[in-house]
Amino acid sequence: MTALSKWKDSLRLFFADRATQIKGMPTIEDLCYISGREPRLWTQPEMYADLIKNLLFQMDATSQSSILEVGCAAGFIAKGIAPLVKHYVGVDLARPALRAARLLQLPNADFRYAEGGKLPFADDSFDAVFCYDVFTNFPQFADGAPIINEIVRVVRPGGKAVIGSIPNGARQLAYEERVKQFTAELDARFGPRKEAYGESTGLTRRIRHWWTKTDPLVSCYYFRAEDFTSLGSKLGVHVAITDIHPLNPYVTYRFNAVYTKTPNP
Repeated sequence: MTALSKWKDSLRLFFADRATQIKGMPTIEDLCYISGREPRLWTQPEMYADLIKNLLFQMDATSQSSILEVGCAAGFIAKGIAPLVKHYVGVDLARPALRAARLLQLPNADFRYAEGGKLPFADDSFDAVFCYDVFTNFPQFADGAPIINEIVRVVRPGGKAVIGSIPNGARQLAYEERVKQFTAELDARFGPRKEAYGESTGLTRRIRHWWTKTDPLVSCYYFRAEDFTSLGSKLGVHVAITDIHPLNPYVTYRFNAVYTKTPNP
């Protein structure tokens, strides 16, 4: 097994293992668990609403837009986005996470298995595309560059593609200190974090681990904004580096890269 496939398998196992523990329609707490999000933060309605509002704004999305999400996991963001647009499609590598997403029963949403670097859609298929809290899992920029290539390909001319919530390598040390500070704030407000689920120990999980020789794991990697702008120049699209949504406790420590595909003449 190559190093490349190992980190992918670790990600796939992380989301798959967590999703298999959820029975019935997932709650917002379930979706936080599957995606590895801090539930004491993301179950706050105002925080979640701020994320959805800002993401729609960054994509220029309306109630008539067709939207693609790359790396949707179990539908944490889809739950807020899909009801506000005409059609939503989410793709992911973890099939159990996709099964959990379908249990949300979002009427205008479609969840499919697909590789982000090999999207099964024609050119210019979507009004907007987003890939949020995904790049943080990639060991290096080159691992995610094919996803950006594909995202730009499938968005329509004039449409926007948002690569969101990217840890800023220029602020890594300050970000790590902010994480410690904010975790202490959450502990003081809500008490220590309590994991609501145990580790999956089923036969399927043991077989997957034996076959892949790896463990379920997510990491936090950091990136340079200039790598995103440089790739945009190579692709012939405009790139804007923007802040994440304003209520996020890590605003200024993470950034979005917003690609705008050149409109047809």
